[in-house]
Amino acid sequence: MERVFGFREFRPGQEEIVEAVFSGEDVLAVMPTGAGKSICYQLPALVLNGTCLVLSPLIALMKDQVDSLRVLDLPATSIHSLMGLAEQEEVLGRIAAGDYKMVYAAPERLRHGPFLAALKKQAISLVAVDEAHCISEWGHDFRPDYLRINKALEVLGRPQVIALTATATERVREDIVQQLKLRSPRQFITGFDRKNLFFEVANVDHSQEKIALLTNRLESIQGGALVYTGTRKGVEAVVGHLRRVGIDASGYHAGMEEEDRNRIQEAFLEARTNLIVATNAFGMGIDRSDIRAVIHHQLPGTVEAYYQECGRAGRDGNTAQCLLLFSPADRSLQEFFIEASYPAREVVLAVYQILLETTEDPIWLTYREIGSRVQPAAAEMAVSSCLRILEETGAVHRLNRYENRAELYLKLSPASILQSIPRKPSGKAQFLKTLAEHYTDEELQEGVQFLPEEMIAKAGVNKETFRRVMADLEKKGEGAYIPPFRGRGLRLLQRMPPEELKIDFPRLALRKAYELEKLNRIMAYGTLNRCRRAFLLEYFGEYHREGNCGGCDVCRGSGERPKGAEESDPLLGVKILSGVARLRGRFGQGTAVKMLTGSRDKNLEKFGLDRLTTYGLLADYAQEQVEKWIQELTTMGLIRQEQTVLGEKSYPVLVLTPEGKEAMRRRETLSLSPSREQKRAEEKPLEEEFDKALFEDLRKLRMQLARKENLPPYCIFQDRTLREMATRRPADPREMLGVVGVGEITFRKYGRFFLDLISSYNKG
Repeated sequence: MERVFGFREFRPGQEEIVEAVFSGEDVLAVMPTGAGKSICYQLPALVLNGTCLVLSPLIALMKDQVDSLRVLDLPATSIHSLMGLAEQEEVLGRIAAGDYKMVYAAPERLRHGPFLAALKKQAISLVAVDEAHCISEWGHDFRPDYLRINKALEVLGRPQVIALTATATERVREDIVQQLKLRSPRQFITGFDRKNLFFEVANVDHSQEKIALLTNRLESIQGGALVYTGTRKGVEAVVGHLRRVGIDASGYHAGMEEEDRNRIQEAFLEARTNLIVATNAFGMGIDRSDIRAVIHHQLPGTVEAYYQECGRAGRDGNTAQCLLLFSPADRSLQEFFIEASYPAREVVLAVYQILLETTEDPIWLTYREIGSRVQPAAAEMAVSSCLRILEETGAVHRLNRYENRAELYLKLSPASILQSIPRKPSGKAQFLKTLAEHYTDEELQEGVQFLPEEMIAKAGVNKETFRRVMADLEKKGEGAYIPPFRGRGLRLLQRMPPEELKIDFPRLALRKAYELEKLNRIMAYGTLNRCRRAFLLEYFGEYHREGNCGGCDVCRGSGERPKGAEESDPLLGVKILSGVARLRGRFGQGTAVKMLTGSRDKNLEKFGLDRLTTYGLLADYAQEQVEKWIQELTTMGLIRQEQTVLGEKSYPVLVLTPEGKEAMRRRETLSLSPSREQKRAEEKPLEEEFDKALFEDLRKLRMQLARKENLPPYCIFQDRTLREMATRRPADPREMLGVVGVGEITFRKYGRFFLDLISSYNKG
């Protein structure tokens, strides 16, 4: 391990996991972000006979891993949809020939017979399932393609499996074992605690307060920072504001062109930009070690998603901030996402009926077009969810990107068109010559299909030139170009009356209820009046033994929790419960808040609620504050939200749970967050001092070397390795090889450059 990877010792948990893999056992490993999961399968893969298959959900993840292994001269590759068909075929041939010790692929690749056929020609020593929580429908990032893994394992002869994840509750861990059919697996949970992360919640009432606090916090951060917000529109709005006040920020979301996303991600990884505002589309596999802050501008949907995103901070072991800008109103956005993810039965069947009535195969309809044909019209997100449900049932297959090609029809032969082009070199001439090399005149007249990226590469032109050539062909009547369909084509696998589809709607309803419960848990985190670290660890089943963690805003300072609202009014919680009880399950949260605060709303008079004994009981508090306390009592399990039907519509109403009725009867003092008047003055974020002169020069040198080899900088050396160099200042090869992260291979390739730079400092 030291010779190849440059590590003299294992991190906590790694050695035991590696030993279990070497003993031939199936393994489930739950390790926090940055704890070194990859070494747990990479090291055995290099030693065991055969090929290790690594299944990973994102292309960026695979690319980073393969780049890092390439630096170490280790035989690894990846195969994915962004590669041209010719490149894919070449990789498949080399996999079949046994040229690689590690092969990285997405679970979607397991659909393709040629890939499995290539793997079957070699002995598969190990299958590593990264981000294994994606296999569980009870997890926060369920991906149906992960369910294909078990069938593929059978095809490959049921090789040994190691499943790895950073965030998995006990229920999700059980599901991973069941779905992968792990054989008496050794389970390792090395702990979820990241002691260098400081957890903090700032309660905000409106968007202006949010953006002001965000701006103030970002101005004081040294290093990288990630800001997560809930929507693409939100990304653009936050980026726009930050730029207007002079803060350089880049946006990232799934609606951007892939080329732009890759450019922004690489700039962030190389520290050419330090601030990214993104949806949850950004971050998985990001390995920049000096991220000093992860700020959630809007509430995430689950504790798992929040903790995983926070885990991208402080991977160098130094202090980093994890700040949640909490507004109870943000709950509505997550509820919208959940509702859209689980559309009503009639909407799912209506979408299927529309597909049945479409005669083309494949079906080239956008989600918007399908939604417009549903009566009443369905949102694009709801259509996407319907198609996901139909795909899980086996009724529909959504085509992948590389099944989605451009079409070109030439009315004249390339030779004829070339005669009309001036003799000076042009992109159009170059492109037409390439077409003539690959297709006959007859084929071009009947129409050819291709991937634009692959054809651009073959012709040796850039994207802009390609667009101009296509437009010119159309303008001059020489040809017709049909760009790839912007979406995912569909194929119907089953044709039957919609009501005969075997869709388990009760199970979908159960999943929806589970998602809503998980939303309640992240809401509870935002309203906590006790140690936040303890709450997070307990969520994942890990008991926190320290009374004062020293690493959250609640425990900061004296270690005493901030005084709650009950300190000034011990019966505050009981008053709220009494108010809800007197509504007798007929009204929702908004009406309860108005009644308790003594609103003059005419509807209160209409229903006689202004005559209740609890009317105006909390008139001294703002409605937003009382709404927050109701939500806290809901997360405590004392109040429950139910649906009641009135006519053709259903409405949410509040009722007391049995526990709530008992707490009201016993007049218990209930712990509630302090009101705005009780809040302490905003404390400045923790700052750290570090002499960065040599360290920064080492990073610049690393950047120069990385650009020459077209690699992310951390694939050469991670920041913690450079920091140790800057601290120890090694003077010769022996001392340099003693630095963590410097192995014989990386020293042979890069060590002399870094020694020379350090030597210049030592002489100075």
